[in-house]
Amino acid sequence: MPDGRRLLSVSRDVCERMYHWGFMYRMTGDRKWLDRAWKEMRAVVAFNDWNPSHYLDTAEMMHAIGIGYDWFYNDLTEQQRKTIREGLWQHGLRLSYAAYVGLPAEGSQGWRRVTNNWNFVCNGGTSLAAMAVLDERPKECTEILHAAFQYIQIPLPNFEPDGAWWEGVGYWGYSMRYFLAYLRGLETAFGTDFGFIDALKKTGFALTGDFPVYLVSPLGGIYNFADSGSGRGTYQHWGLFYLAEKFHNPLYLHFQLHHTRGALYDILYYRPFKSDLAVKGVKLDKHFRGAEVATMRSSWTDRNALFAGIKCGRNGIAHAHQDLGSFIFYGLGEKWFIDLGTERQTYLRHQNHLPRWSFYRIREEGHNTLVFDPGQKYCQDGRGRSKIVRFESSPKEAFAIADLTHAYRRYAVSVKRGYRLFDHRRAFLVQDEIKARKENELWWFAHSDAGAVFTVSENRRSAILERNGKKCYAHLLAPAG
Repeated sequence: MPDGRRLLSVSRDVCERMYHWGFMYRMTGDRKWLDRAWKEMRAVVAFNDWNPSHYLDTAEMMHAIGIGYDWFYNDLTEQQRKTIREGLWQHGLRLSYAAYVGLPAEGSQGWRRVTNNWNFVCNGGTSLAAMAVLDERPKECTEILHAAFQYIQIPLPNFEPDGAWWEGVGYWGYSMRYFLAYLRGLETAFGTDFGFIDALKKTGFALTGDFPVYLVSPLGGIYNFADSGSGRGTYQHWGLFYLAEKFHNPLYLHFQLHHTRGALYDILYYRPFKSDLAVKGVKLDKHFRGAEVATMRSSWTDRNALFAGIKCGRNGIAHAHQDLGSFIFYGLGEKWFIDLGTERQTYLRHQNHLPRWSFYRIREEGHNTLVFDPGQKYCQDGRGRSKIVRFESSPKEAFAIADLTHAYRRYAVSVKRGYRLFDHRRAFLVQDEIKARKENELWWFAHSDAGAVFTVSENRRSAILERNGKKCYAHLLAPAG
């Protein structure tokens, strides 16, 4: 296994190959794609196992082999089909079946009921494989599909009320990759999604495309809080085509059309429809309640627009950092205050054996937030909560107030942070109001992108940030002294 614990990267490679080779074979009829896919599947089913101790690996490999078996089925020999089927059952479906019906089996089984991305991946990947071999194993696969249909609904309340996903945009994309593929699988295998989309039309999930759309900055990357990568590049996700079609949302269609790289999944999920979307009429700001994330911007169409992202919510949940109260701020086509992004070493703790609080990018000090009395461990409560208690937006400005008291309750009886995009959306203010329990050492952290030059004034109450010949002026307005 590449990192000593996971087979995940191998499973993903196989999945990508099955989709792309399958598509090319069905479009061209050239047997080289069939022959190569058979060679790949034969090798994979000959593995000792698909690493069921980390069931994401098993689920993604089931997805891969299920697609390969289905898309190449007509031109595989009966012996080839049998080899693939038996491997798919032995290494994957057998284990999922045992988990669903309560039988002992190797590997983890707790994935069925979880509320994070694992649910969509494991139930979804299992289901796609079961659809592929339903004719040959009707009893077991019917049981699997019935159980997965129930379990895969468990995380859906987390999208309430505004469509946000609490693990961040990165894991939103991962969850959509499996949940939407599952829904499309139902449609293509059975001719119906059994009422799934109709049932979701009046829920937060119908708005979930808003989450990546609003968290993408004018520069094209995402507000990358939690383990959502670096935030660089241009974010796009084929799932927005599916959501646009199912919920008839022209914003999602417009966004993906303007960001897509024209990849295979875009081709598979693109369904055009007529719309009269006026981008300039789309609201500039959004507060995602529940997840307690918000963004503000001065324009949808100007790369130089001002953009601010605000992160509240909860500590101690899957892929969360100690980042309550943190923010990012971009403008003039530059990143002035950033989120440092994912710390890859936290995925390798089976090798480094380090506690999570030992990583700078995870700690409060690694975010644009407050730190009381810096020490070895976290400052914010490891299970701390925070909420955006007020959010207002008008054509000239937007502001939010976050209550961070619970997260800092060891140090203060009240901690509130305000954020305001004002002066016709040309300036950004961060205001902290704190009632401490006692005298504390207080640090105000902020991080800029690599290459920024800071010049601090003689009175140390202002600074100039410079990047690529552009300047951002920062002023400490209060307290005096």
